[in-house]
Amino acid sequence: MQLAQDVLTPDILLLSTRQLAQDVVYSCYTEAVVYLVIEITYPEQDAVDREFRRSRYEQAEVQHYWIVDPAKQQFEFWQWSPDGYQLGTIDPDGCYRGIGNMSFSPEIFWLNMQENQSPYTQKLPAFTSTDRDKEWAFRKEPGTELSYGSLPFVPMVGLNPVSISPEQFISWCPETKLESGPFPLIGGETGTRNAIAMLLMSLGLVETVKLISGYEWVRVLRRVTREQQQDAERKSQWWQQAREIAQRLVTEHKVGGVGLIGSLLSEHPLNRWSQIHLLLWDVPNEFKKWVFMETVPEDIPVKLTEAVWALPGDWQEIAERMETLAGRGKPHGPRPQERMVFHWLDTD
Repeated sequence: MQLAQDVLTPDILLLSTRQLAQDVVYSCYTEAVVYLVIEITYPEQDAVDREFRRSRYEQAEVQHYWIVDPAKQQFEFWQWSPDGYQLGTIDPDGCYRGIGNMSFSPEIFWLNMQENQSPYTQKLPAFTSTDRDKEWAFRKEPGTELSYGSLPFVPMVGLNPVSISPEQFISWCPETKLESGPFPLIGGETGTRNAIAMLLMSLGLVETVKLISGYEWVRVLRRVTREQQQDAERKSQWWQQAREIAQRLVTEHKVGGVGLIGSLLSEHPLNRWSQIHLLLWDVPNEFKKWVFMETVPEDIPVKLTEAVWALPGDWQEIAERMETLAGRGKPHGPRPQERMVFHWLDTD
C-alpha cells in the first residue's frame, strides 16, 4: 500500500468498491489509502503494530484498523475520526458492527480457528453483510503498471542511509516467504540479494559495519581480495562455460538462439550474487529447463530465462548490451504489458 513516499505491507487490506472503481489497484500494490487494514501481531512485533503502524495509518486516515492478537485471542477495532483513532466496542450480542452494514463475530472466528474444540460440525461465517453492491470484476487490459522486476536492479549503497523510492521498492521487493537452501532464502536467491541490498541502502555502511565484529570483517575482506585477484581467471572460465552451455542448447536441444546478459558483461569483479545469465529464444515446446539444469555442474551459477518471460527491467540490458553466444535471430519481446482494470458488470 503506497502512502505518499512510503510503502507498507499490511497482513490484510480491504478496499471499498468505491475505491476499487477509481482504478488505483494494481497487480501487487494499491495507490489508495485503503478502507480497512488488519495486522496480526506477535510479542516481538507488538510495539510496531500498536505504535508505529497505528500512528502511520492514523496519519493517512485509514478509516478502520484492526489488530489481531492470536496469543490472547483478542481483537482491537480502531476507527478513524477527526480527533484520531477511537477504540470501537462490541455490541451486547458479541458482534462488532463498526463498518457499514457488516457484522463480525470474534467468538465465531476463534471457534473456527480451533475446529477440534468447536461444538459445530462445520465452520460458520464470522462475517455477515445485509447489503450487496452490484457485481464487479477485475480484467487485465493493455497498459503499464509497476510490478516485480519493472526497473533494472541498480541499488545505491552509501556510507549513510539512501532513500528507496516507492517505484524501486515495488520493483525489487521479493515475496516474503522463506525457502530452503544452504541458508534461508527470501523468495529465492535473487529475492535474498534484493532484500539485503535494500537493507544496506536503508542502514548505510556506517551502521552496517557495527553488526558483526571487526575480526569477521577482516576475514571477509581478505576473502574478497583473494577472489578479486583471481577475477580475470574466473571470468575467463565462466565465459568458456557460457559458450559451451549455449552451444549445447542450440545443437542438442534445438533452441533457436542464446544470448548473455548480466554479471559477465559488467566491468565490476564477480561477487557472491554473480551468475551466468543466459537468455533463450525460439525455444521448442518439448524443452524442459529444469531437466537441462540437472546436467549443469552445481558449482556453476547458471540462470536460464526464456526471452518471452524476461522481466521488464531486463529488457533495457537485452536491447543495449546482450551478446549472442549461439544460434540465430534475435529475442522476441518484451511481452505486451497489461494492467488490472476494474469493471462494474452489467446485471441487466
